Amino acid sequence: MKPLFVMALTVLLLLGGSGDRLYAQESADGASGYERAISLLQEGILFEAVHELERFVVTNPDHEDARMLLARSLYRLKRDLRAAEEVSQVIRINADNMEARRLLMRIRLEIGQRLDRSSYTDVLQYARLCAIPGSYERAAEYYRLALTLKPEPMLPLEFARMLSWAGHYEESAYQYELFLKANPEHSDALHEAGRIYNSLGHFKLAAEAFERCLVQSPGHVEARLDLARAWLWGGQEEQAARLLEDLAKSNASGDVPLMLLASLARMQSLVLDEHAWLERVLVLNPANVEAQSRIKELASGSLLEIERLRQGLVRQPEDTVARRRLADLYIEAGRFADAVS
Repeated sequence: MKPLFVMALTVLLLLGGSGDRLYAQESADGASGYERAISLLQEGILFEAVHELERFVVTNPDHEDARMLLARSLYRLKRDLRAAEEVSQVIRINADNMEARRLLMRIRLEIGQRLDRSSYTDVLQYARLCAIPGSYERAAEYYRLALTLKPEPMLPLEFARMLSWAGHYEESAYQYELFLKANPEHSDALHEAGRIYNSLGHFKLAAEAFERCLVQSPGHVEARLDLARAWLWGGQEEQAARLLEDLAKSNASGDVPLMLLASLARMQSLVLDEHAWLERVLVLNPANVEAQSRIKELASGSLLEIERLRQGLVRQPEDTVARRRLADLYIEAGRFADAVS
């Protein structure tokens, strides 16, 4: 048998590849299946090679070169939709793989040329195919066409999700609303719609969606966290703080509730509270870079010391040493009005 790298190069040339990728670095646990596929392709046995590659990627899902080779082979067999699925996996693994993107564009173009615009199935498949590489405008066009051909009950939800990925939040919100009119108890859709409303700044609508979601799924931790965000951003700070403290006690959301509580304290100019929440963040997650950076910022400036002195003077107003130190810090910070008061 020829060396593997020679066979791989031969296969690439047979499939129209550039020859700059050598498939000799597959994982040891699946090397034999991959090598058999390359050998079969070299001999022109395409169907068996595809079968071997499909088995190989099941156990090696992030093997970029194997998936690219499988996509090219499927494309040669005119199995365009399967080829597109594999190409999308390649792009998932490596978004900069231009060979995969070119192949996907070619597949999309060829399917588009022979598309039957009166066939709901064909139109929907093409819409999904356009959404894979991020051609969202074209995908949206064909989702709309699919909805006119056959208003399937779940299709607005799929369309809403695609629009949210594309950043078209207004139309996404509209599609979620259409879907929820027919499916008012769909907890996932309620949660997703709430997130869209948060992104649009519609915090009251967001909170309502999250609350409805939690009626259906009381244990939905992400919905509780997003509800706290909606309350926080919408100015309902006390409600947000109570919910975030409950979430922090449960540790179900990691350090996120603590970070939000620190942000709330910062918004309220409660420096000591902010510092305390950040310290709790680092107990839970010592690698939190944002918390580390903010604690250093507080420690390096005078904010933390000023606040500690102020709190101390509330308890002991006769402490003249602390009062003089506080006045000095105010002067250093240019806060002359505070210094004289």
